[in-house]
Amino acid sequence: MLTFSSKALVLPVLLALSGGAFADERQAILIANRAYERLSDVAEASAALGLSQDLRRAGFEVSAFSNLDTRGMRRVLGTIGEVLEKGEDILVLVSGQISTGDGGNWLLATDADTPSDLMPGDAALSLDALAAALGNSGANSVMMIGQPLADGFDAPQGVTVFNGPTASLVALVRNGLLVEGRSLADIADNAGRGVTASGYLPDTRAFLMAEGQGGALPEGITEADIEAFLFARAKGANTEAALLGFLERFPNGINAAEARNMLAQLAKSPTDLAQEAETALSLSRTQRRDIQSNLTMLGFDTNGVDGILGRGSRNAIRRWQVANDLAGTGYLTGDQIASIEAQAFAARQTQEREDAAFWRTTGRGGTAAGYHAYLDRYPQGLFSDLARQELARLQAESEAQDWANARTANTTEAYEAFLTDYPEGVYAEEARARLAALLPAGPTEAEIAAAKAQETKAMANPIFRLLAEQRLGALGYGPGLVDGSFDETTRQAIMSYQKANDLLATGYLDVASLNRLLNN
Repeated sequence: MLTFSSKALVLPVLLALSGGAFADERQAILIANRAYERLSDVAEASAALGLSQDLRRAGFEVSAFSNLDTRGMRRVLGTIGEVLEKGEDILVLVSGQISTGDGGNWLLATDADTPSDLMPGDAALSLDALAAALGNSGANSVMMIGQPLADGFDAPQGVTVFNGPTASLVALVRNGLLVEGRSLADIADNAGRGVTASGYLPDTRAFLMAEGQGGALPEGITEADIEAFLFARAKGANTEAALLGFLERFPNGINAAEARNMLAQLAKSPTDLAQEAETALSLSRTQRRDIQSNLTMLGFDTNGVDGILGRGSRNAIRRWQVANDLAGTGYLTGDQIASIEAQAFAARQTQEREDAAFWRTTGRGGTAAGYHAYLDRYPQGLFSDLARQELARLQAESEAQDWANARTANTTEAYEAFLTDYPEGVYAEEARARLAALLPAGPTEAEIAAAKAQETKAMANPIFRLLAEQRLGALGYGPGLVDGSFDETTRQAIMSYQKANDLLATGYLDVASLNRLLNN
């Protein structure tokens, strides 16, 4: 029976594929195009490069490439040719922007302009041609394409092809292809989420054949030991690929539930996790108001201090976090709340010192200009209430003095000027009453009727109406169309002329108005 320390030595050797002995015969090509200049980035492509260490431990010579532009694609063709010549076991994994069309399947270079209709010689690597070259090499070949292909992939004779999400392919390599003696058919049947297999998939052939094709475990090693070892490794890595790989090997194991819980946590975004952490703080409305007030004090406007952390507050929190080199989630931790409070306290102390100093140079002068200057800078300052009280007092004194002056002058001009300055003032109603008393009263109905009768008699001849309209126009009163017909425009012109010449303003050309108009 093996002791625990012995198992710790045997298990890694058993699970990792034999290392070093086949360094010249096992070859791997990893191509990961993540960052594109004009197309969308493929973030998960980088996961492909994480296989390098696993493959080297399994005895592979690894050729890894990332972010290949058009020139890089051309250079890598030479490396691919060399690998095909010397490899007996060959693994190729490509990940990035994959274009699929009538012309075949293509891995796009990072400087490609369009994701479709590419032909050989453009910024792309033909995956069909690569698969054909693997088939012609006579090597034990597996090709992996890091993207689900809707129409699958037409694998050439003797080549095994897997296509699907890069993370799933990485897990398949670690927990399937690199397990000596595990058949390709078994690997395909348990390929994992979103992975499709095609081509050469025998149930008696492994990608890496075990010595003598023996599958028995060493004495003292159980499946439970292997599960515990693999779960510890997956838990330590705490990555989606590691946990998926474990679950593919032990979907119903004693650690499967914990592995799935860990996967669920990894699936949550940083914002989701931050929101959960803030919710757990159970902030009261008063605490939320304090946060809003402190952020506003620091120059991060929350669009109000109401204790409701809505969009404005979340944006303010996010801006504060970014300004303090923190992840901009828009949700706060207890430490961040304490930091905001400390920063706001320091800012308030500084502002109060500056506030008091500015008051000494403005408010103490006792002038309206000084009070206004203070309130412009500190509308909610330490002395803002006092400044407003003093401004109100000065305005009341000024209004009282101006009213006394208007009453002394007792003219329409004086009252009109006062009302312009104080339309809603304490003395406004009295000023309007005095102004009305000084203005001349309008004509009575009898005076209007008399003026109308005089105009009818004097204007019996249409020639006189034309002359009157011409005269009003010449004097600049705008009587309208000169046609001998007195419309509303003509009446207004007559009234304006009468007012300007101290005549009774009836709008009708009585004898006095007509004589003045024609003889002016």
